[in-house]
Amino acid sequence: MTSIQSGVWLFLDSSSVGGIETHVMQLSQGLASYGVDVTLVLYQAYPDSPIPSLLQQLTETSGTERLTVHILDGHLLSLYRLIRNSQPPVLLHTHGYKAGLIGRFTSRLMGIPVASTWHAGEVPAGIVRAYDFIDRYTAPLAQLRFAVSPQIQSRLPVSSRVMDNFVDMDSTHLSNGQQLAFVGRLSHEKGPDIFLELAQRLTAQPFHMYGGGDMYQELHATAPDNAHLHGMQTDMSTVWEQVGLLIMPSRFEGLPMAVLEAMARGIPVIASNVGALPSVIQHGKNGWLVPAADSDAFTAAIQQWLSLPESDKQAVRLAARDTIQTRFSATAIIPEFVQAYQTIAPDLYRDNQTSALSSSCDDA
Repeated sequence: MTSIQSGVWLFLDSSSVGGIETHVMQLSQGLASYGVDVTLVLYQAYPDSPIPSLLQQLTETSGTERLTVHILDGHLLSLYRLIRNSQPPVLLHTHGYKAGLIGRFTSRLMGIPVASTWHAGEVPAGIVRAYDFIDRYTAPLAQLRFAVSPQIQSRLPVSSRVMDNFVDMDSTHLSNGQQLAFVGRLSHEKGPDIFLELAQRLTAQPFHMYGGGDMYQELHATAPDNAHLHGMQTDMSTVWEQVGLLIMPSRFEGLPMAVLEAMARGIPVIASNVGALPSVIQHGKNGWLVPAADSDAFTAAIQQWLSLPESDKQAVRLAARDTIQTRFSATAIIPEFVQAYQTIAPDLYRDNQTSALSSSCDDA
């Protein structure tokens, strides 16, 4: 994990696997496949965190030397020291609160172009609210500013660009699973309590919950017999194979990776009509949108899905996958990232001037 690429550094601080982490891993693979040298820089390795091994596994299975990983020691100056003591990146791209703050200040201090992506759709509470405020109001330090939904974009005090989350379709296949499932962080804004209420209403159906978080113990204590809490997952590929319908009763959202990952596998989604979800889900065609926290509407949508003939279910599955293939795949989104990067880092391909993507971007 000591090799450092000089191209794009993707900088994050993470202890568990969620939407940001999945986005960054998808972005790193996509950029590398388009001829960009990428180093995933993790601010620190937390005890018992699966992130370091997942990132290392990602580099080993990527099939390219363009993708490497480096883990810092968690000190405020560790990124500064890494840049000073190695060949600096052409561009640093930050993800998340802490990485955003440290990365933007360090990059501007050292004269390195910096991009930041804002992922969080909810308005946080407590001390995180203060971090969120500072994170948003230091946005002008980034030359490129991305948000994963218009709602997140509207909370930034400066201009930014909406850049959708995306999925590498080459690594997905249609699921044959049957489970009714919740996938996500077990926190209030994600609505896991609503999911358990649905299980209490539909006792003849098994409900499966995948994810960890602050509400796990509370939910575990109140879960009905037909609700199965599987906890935090480190390998979602095996989970998706078992899921037939994703239920996302979120109170707040941006553009959740779980929705894109499910639909890419032909798994329809019943979701709250919040955040950027209406840009992905066409009600009654590739999934269902219902009012947030409306348990009656969620129940009715689940029952509608269960009652559909198999031919109609298959049509919804294929429509869901086609939506991701057309609008939210790596093939559709990665060239947009590269072209945006090149506006502040024209030497992005200085070590690979014959890159196929560089040529395609020049021709565009």
